Amino acid sequence: GSYRSAAEMLLRPGITLERVSAGVEGALGREDPAAQQVRRLLDLDRFAVEAAAVECYYRPYLARQTRQLAELRRDEALALPRDLDYAAVGSLSLEERERLQELRPASIASAGRIPGVTPAALFALLKHVRRQRQHKHGGGRSSVGGG
Repeated sequence: GSYRSAAEMLLRPGITLERVSAGVEGALGREDPAAQQVRRLLDLDRFAVEAAAVECYYRPYLARQTRQLAELRRDEALALPRDLDYAAVGSLSLEERERLQELRPASIASAGRIPGVTPAALFALLKHVRRQRQHKHGGGRSSVGGG
């Protein structure tokens, strides 16, 4: 099998710190110094260990959001077509769809200033417009940015 760090194991559903510790003890033996160190750590500062586990769990999601926000900032001037069909944009809430349809913002930046439109909605909008432009220009990469 492959080796995984404790942080990687904690990303899997149902994996707890106790299961990671038991796995270390099972793999190395209860008397192994590394297994004993894991057990001492769990016993020493439970709050700190739980906080670290939560950070491990959310790290990939936070990294993805950071990348998406950087992409939104880079492309905030992207013009939105006047005839954009907001119903065709996946993952918009009904409220977001209605507000965007009603106000018809000129750019991603102006869409971001509409109350109730989330960063996730802006990213979905950005991706949708990019796909439309790529399709319109023969499926190649658009000058708007990769992605």
